[in-house]
Amino acid sequence: MENWVIWSEEHGRWWMHDAMGYTPYLRLAGRYTEDRARLIADTANRYLPDGVINEVAMPDPWPHAKGR
Repeated sequence: MENWVIWSEEHGRWWMHDAMGYTPYLRLAGRYTEDRARLIADTANRYLPDGVINEVAMPDPWPHAKGR
């Protein structure tokens, strides 16, 4: 199963495990299922003006990261 991560444009950092804050380090970013990552990002972006996206869910660009 592929892991997903969430980038926060608003904070310029990655979401951490269990959506408990942010980190500038991809290796410390939380890993989520695709469905969970998309739900978190969609919920966070829900009340933004059309075309504005602050939170971006994506496949893990570094799938062999340590420190998970």
